Parts: sequence; structure tokens; C-alpha cells
Amino acid sequence: MLNKTPAGSLLTTIAWCPFMILQETKTKDALFPQAIDYLQKAFQVRKQAGPVLLSRQCATNQYLRKKDDPHRYCQGACAETTRCGPVIVPEQHLQQCKVCSENGKSCGPAGEPDGAGLQDADFVLYVSGLTTERCGQENIVAYAAYCQLEAALDRPIAGYANLCPNMISTQPQEFIGMLSTVKHEIIHALEEARKHFDCPVLEGMELENQGGLGTELNHWEKRLLENEAMTGSHTQNRVFSRITLAIMEDTGWYRANYSMAERLDWGRGMGCDFVMKSCKFWMDKQRHTKQKAAPFCDALRSNPLQLTCRQDHMAVAVCNLQKYMKNIPAEYQYFDGIPGIPFQDLPYYGGSVEIADYCPFNQEFSWHLSGEFQRSSNCRIAENQPDQSRNYGAEQYGPDSVCLLQGSAFVMEQCTRRMAYPDWGSGCYKVLLIELNTPHQIM
Repeated sequence: MLNKTPAGSLLTTIAWCPFMILQETKTKDALFPQAIDYLQKAFQVRKQAGPVLLSRQCATNQYLRKKDDPHRYCQGACAETTRCGPVIVPEQHLQQCKVCSENGKSCGPAGEPDGAGLQDADFVLYVSGLTTERCGQENIVAYAAYCQLEAALDRPIAGYANLCPNMISTQPQEFIGMLSTVKHEIIHALEEARKHFDCPVLEGMELENQGGLGTELNHWEKRLLENEAMTGSHTQNRVFSRITLAIMEDTGWYRANYSMAERLDWGRGMGCDFVMKSCKFWMDKQRHTKQKAAPFCDALRSNPLQLTCRQDHMAVAVCNLQKYMKNIPAEYQYFDGIPGIPFQDLPYYGGSVEIADYCPFNQEFSWHLSGEFQRSSNCRIAENQPDQSRNYGAEQYGPDSVCLLQGSAFVMEQCTRRMAYPDWGSGCYKVLLIELNTPHQIM
């Protein structure tokens, strides 16, 4: 559990300035400029005096600290190069090498003096697009971390973000998702939760307990904040909510601009039963009162697809309930019965997103042809418009479109041919919002 550390009184006694990131690696891509622009508007940072300068790394990786001295000293010698993640830090960004003798009695500077440092910056982000060993791990799109803390304020002043080249999409339909990934990685370096879930007894926000090194305990629990951008995997429509801005503010290092927060619908106002109990409890409770299991679902993914809508009706979706090759862990077996599935096979069924505790939910998806990406199911992206020859449901994708449920399968007629598309249930259609005047009372 992550509990709130009050920081309100701190805000009245310290100076703040706009949060400024200096991006050092040149890139023609639009992802990082847009992500940096968002974060600079979202946060202010505790003001520091002087340029940003990084400490040099040590050849032996052994560091010494002297009392009342903010610098760190190397035992023996500094390393020839200093890295921030996979990126070599330029010499002009580094402090002078400071070393101590092996017995630690004689300490002082060595080599070239301090570099010029980085003026008018509060955080240095080193961006790279390298195929590293970590990129070889399954489904790693990008990773990031801070690499140095400021001695006086003990906050991150330098970090890195590496995007794995093989996982970067150039499709325009994927740009929004990639942009949220970049924002997510830059941020790595609570009473707000009570308000979001409408649960006054909530003591903290649950952290992810799955996903392995780099995911567990470093992100929000996926089951509770599905499409919040600081959960451990990208599934759909990632948003940076007030909850993430609040935890940044709780560090005492930043002040958040909550007007930059994006609306998070998942879990909103659903109460303590949703946020403090399992998705099985929630689904059973909803069925008992003859309500939909939303935001969870219980329709088995099949062929043809039974289409529905994402929770916010901005994309076509399918329930991601599926059969696994082996029993899923007992604590994540939620079903007492699934139509058409033998009782003994139920332990094989769960949602396709493991770090969401195998809870099944309606999820947007992508169409592929012979393994090649064709389009996504987001209604607001015009590039997702299907070819006229295959537009069985007379759909229209674009900035004014939403997902609507269909009453029956569509049949397309071409001369004497009648063709029905097997996948149906919802589609994207342009809507016109009309503001109605308040009717006058007739006397």
C-alpha cells in the first residue's frame, strides 16, 4: 500500500519554478517534444541555484561521502565515462572528478574542472533508441529511470528513457499510445484515490504485485486503474489522472497543475467494494442485482467476435476472457460457470491481461491481415476507416465518432450479391450533439 505523505505545509515556504526538461539527444520524432511540453505544463519543481551538474561515476563503483559535503568521492579513480542508463553523459555536463585515497584520509579534486553544466533546467532527460539486452525481454516497448539525485533536495535531476527500436510503431493510429508511453517513462524517475473511487475509508492506493522486475511495486495496480498511464502495461486509451499528479506532488519535489489531469473513467465512483475487494466479488454482486459486470465482463472471446464498446464508448471492444494453456493461479480463478464450458475446465479461463489479476474486461483491439497491422478499433482516429468494400456496418471513423451498439448483423448488397460480416455487436458512427433548450411551461 502507498500512503499519503502530507506536503501541503511545504508549499507555502519554498520557491517554485516551471518544471523544465532539457532533452539532450536529438530526435526528429514528435513524441518527446509533445511529452515534454505536457509535463512542463503539469508540474512545477522546487527551485535550485546554479546549473545542473552530474557527479562522475567511479571506476570501482565505490563511493565515499564526507560529513557536511554534498559531493561524492570515488575511492581510487573516476571512470573514464559516466553513463545515465545506456547513454554516455557529455563531459560538459559533469562535475570535476573527486577522489579519495584507499585509506580515505586524503580526498580532493582531480582532472578537468567542472563543466559548464545545464543552465535554466531542472531535470535532464537523456533520450535513446538503442536495442539493449533489456529490449530483448518480451513486450518491452520502453524503459526509464532516474540516474542521479540532487544532494541538497534529494530529488531526481537526471534520468534516461530508452525506446526499443523494434517496438516503436510508425503507424499514425498508434501515435497516441506511443505518446502516452513516452510520458509514462519520463514520469518514472493520496487522498486523491478516495475521491476517485468514492471510498472514504481507503487508506492508500494499491501498487502492482505482478509483472516481474521493473513492473511490480513500481506502478499502479492494473485491476483497479486499468487505463491509467502509470499502470504497468499499455492496453488502451492511457490517461494521466489526478491520482498520478497527486503522488508526484506528495514527494515534496513537485507541485502539480491539476488542470492538466485527464479524466479517468475506470473505477470512478464505484465505491469501496470495487477498490477493496476482488473482481469476482464485484461481478457476482452485479449479477445478483441484475446489472452488467462492467467494467469487467464475462463473454468468452470467440469466432465470430462478439463486439461491444469500450467503457467510454470511444472504441469498439471485445471481452478479453480467454482460455489459457494451463490452470491460472487459484486466487485468480473467478468463474463458477461459463456457458458451454465444462466445470472441470473453468480453472483455465481468465482475462488476457495477467497483471490485471486475470480480471476480464472489454478491451479495444487491432485488426491484422497475414500478421500485418491494418487498423485499430479507436473510433476517433480517421485512419481506422475500413475500406468501402469491407465496410459492412456502414461505419464512419473520425473526431466526431463514438462506439454504438448494433441490434443485429449488417448485410451488404452489391448487385445480386448479399454478404454478411460475421463479427458484429458494435461499430463506430459519427454523432451530432444537439443542445436542447429548456422547454417552456405551458399554462
